[in-house]
Amino acid sequence: MSLPPPPKTFTVHQGLGHRAEISTARFAPDTRLVLGSSSRWRRGVIREALGLSEDQAGAYSPEALAGGLMLASISPDFDETAAIGDLQGALAQHGPHHVAHFLARGKADSILPRLADAPCPVILITADQIVSCGPEYRVKPTSADECRRFIGSYRENPISCHNSLILTHLPSGVSVAGADSSSQYFAPFPDTVIEQLVDGGRGEVMSCAGGITVESPLLEPYRTELVGSMESIQGLPLALLQTLLDELHQAVEAAGHSPAC
Repeated sequence: MSLPPPPKTFTVHQGLGHRAEISTARFAPDTRLVLGSSSRWRRGVIREALGLSEDQAGAYSPEALAGGLMLASISPDFDETAAIGDLQGALAQHGPHHVAHFLARGKADSILPRLADAPCPVILITADQIVSCGPEYRVKPTSADECRRFIGSYRENPISCHNSLILTHLPSGVSVAGADSSSQYFAPFPDTVIEQLVDGGRGEVMSCAGGITVESPLLEPYRTELVGSMESIQGLPLALLQTLLDELHQAVEAAGHSPAC
């Protein structure tokens, strides 16, 4: 399958560092962030980076935004498998950042019509991640045995996580996109750690791309060099997000809209 190209401004950043805070201060005060994901973890990361309290973040609805909700989340209605077909073939042809961008774009396109009734300016954030180890691209493991193989391979090669983010401003419709990669290296760990992580096919790692939760306490003693940031490994690179927020502000202005009061 041949995928449409990313925008000409699409930039891949390598090894962006850790960032603890983000800011939307350059936008109008009533601008709200909407995260196109059902992940409570991702929403929590953005909430903490913005310095918001727990009651300032929640599920999207026009009423919630009008009532003062600062950060909303909404699940995309997007079938990744149906959209891309042969994932491994697409990765071999286009590479991980291009594929992740295509999937993040599909998520955005499925959500944007549902934000048409937003009572204030909105910045929609959608993301996708592709995991690799050496030359192999990986999705969620299909069996406990495959998960064991995935985890065991990280004793010799790092896990690399390739992210794409898309930010879309409403009501202007202007969007920006970018990508990054980060890698985590491990010292050799025993098979007992693998078995504890897999937990007979019941472990959390079974639902993770690449079959591993890098931040797991079981792996903490074995984590060595991190190239990039843990937020990037976990699928929400805050340094890239802030870079794109700054680019979005400029792009909205360049399109003749006013992003701020």
